[in-house]
Amino acid sequence: MAELKNKSEINIGAAQLLFDKHYFPSVPHPAYYSCLQLMKHIICKKIYKDYDIQEAEIAIHGIGSHMYYINTIAEEIESKQNKRQASEFTRKIKELKALREKADYANTSINFEQARGTIQRAQETIETLQNIFR
Repeated sequence: MAELKNKSEINIGAAQLLFDKHYFPSVPHPAYYSCLQLMKHIICKKIYKDYDIQEAEIAIHGIGSHMYYINTIAEEIESKQNKRQASEFTRKIKELKALREKADYANTSINFEQARGTIQRAQETIETLQNIFR
């Protein structure tokens, strides 16, 4: 089943609902995780590394799981498309990750513009992933 893909769709919808309710500090979390869940799903279904293999590779390489997913997808984008698109993907997803970390852990607020930008970046990232990994 494509549970992670389904969760990804739910989370981007949740980010939009939170934004619509003006819960701006809560928007980056589901927006970022919608992308992460889709990446994990793509690695399994399109790059053919099942979830157990992903976990084993994360342990072997000794890197964080999020960076594993980002790097794996970026490498595949570079091989399927080009280095520029891979770099653009990496930049956007790292911006999302940084804002999610700020929203979750920093003693600071997230404003309207930041929340709106987070949703926009997440939607663009999802669209890019869907177009490349059809």
